Amino acid sequence: MYHDAFAVECASAVIDGVTEEEAVCSMTLQPKHLNSENRPMGGALYTLADFAIAAHMYAHGLQGTAVNCSMEYINRAKGSVVIARAHCDKIGSRMVFGTVDVTDDTGRLLAKMQAQLMRFEVSEQVNRQQ
Repeated sequence: MYHDAFAVECASAVIDGVTEEEAVCSMTLQPKHLNSENRPMGGALYTLADFAIAAHMYAHGLQGTAVNCSMEYINRAKGSVVIARAHCDKIGSRMVFGTVDVTDDTGRLLAKMQAQLMRFEVSEQVNRQQ
């Protein structure tokens, strides 16, 4: 199972489900996620989106390093939970292209991430860490 210490321990993100088609992750909003306007910080939404695309890649036996990620912030959250749905648009021999939609529990679209990641096999990363 994929684990990201920052996303899980600091941001309180959880993986709700992973299939070959998508990964769904969520974060129940807490005071630590909010800005001075009492709205979720853009960085909290970005962390959740990044966590979701990484979890989805891991389900395909891959890990990656972000080369370029672009986040479009569309609406303010009205709900108390934010949800990221990630899917890989293309898994190439060296690069992965993915999309993440971030909504709240009311169904409101909050943000979209386009991600380009350099890929490597999970076992490669394990070998590098040893």
